[in-house]
Formats: sequence, C-alpha cells, structure tokens
Amino acid sequence: KATMKRQASELLEAKEGLIRLHQVTLASKDAELSDALSRLNARDVEVRELEERLAREVNQRNTQREELKLRTEQQRLLQARLDSAQEEAQAHQESLQRREVLSKTQQAMQDGTAHRLLASNKERVEQTTELASLREEVERHRSVQAEAIVEAKQQRALVE
Repeated sequence: KATMKRQASELLEAKEGLIRLHQVTLASKDAELSDALSRLNARDVEVRELEERLAREVNQRNTQREELKLRTEQQRLLQARLDSAQEEAQAHQESLQRREVLSKTQQAMQDGTAHRLLASNKERVEQTTELASLREEVERHRSVQAEAIVEAKQQRALVE
C-alpha cells in the first residue's frame, strides 16, 4: 500500500511537473509568437513607409521629367526667336550697308556731275579720274560688303 501511495504520489508530482513544464513551454511559445508578431508588424510598417516613399519619389521623378520637357520646349522656342531676331538684324544690317553704298555712290555721282559742269576741260579730266577712283572705291565697298555678308552667313551657320 505504501508503495502504491508513494508511486501515486510520484505520479501526481510527475503530472504536476509536466503540467508546469507545459505551462512554461506554452508561456515561452506565446512570448516568442508575440515577439515574432511584433517584429512582423514593425516590418509591415517599414514596408508601408518604404512604399509611400517610393511613390513620392516616383511622383517627384515624373514631375521633374515633365519640367525638363517643358524647359526643353521653352529653350527651343527661345532659340527659334533668337534665330529669327538674328536673321532680321542681319537683313537690316545688309539693307543699311546697301543704302550706305548707294548713298555714297549717288553722292559721288552728284559731286562728279557738279564738278564737271563747273570745271574746265582740264578739271573735267581730273574729275573723271576722281570719279573713276570713287567708283573703284564703291566697288571695293561692295566687295567688302559682299565679303562681310558671306562672313556673317558663315558665322551664323556656325552658330546654328
């Protein structure tokens, strides 16, 4: 009887020990699961934050891309306006040069005519020589003007 009691008592103690061990194991596993769940939740928060940051970055890059397109178009329009203004300035300059040459030519011709009318035969010969010299000068001016026009066009072509 005493042996049975002792064995029953040992069995009861072993059962209680197993129950305590089971409770400790369950508590430990619950703590581990709780920690894992906390880490998982923290990771989920990090992932959401990174996704939001990525979305903001993508939006910012798209905005920057559009701004760059607009700036490029604006630069193209400004270049077209600059080219047009340069062409107008060149045409105006060429017109002024032609007028100047024409004016000098007309003045030289008028001066020559006036001198011829007033001068004697000797003066007429000198004036004819002077007029020829002026015409050569006019031709030189025209030649210089033509060279300047060609050079301006070449410079403009280089700029383009």
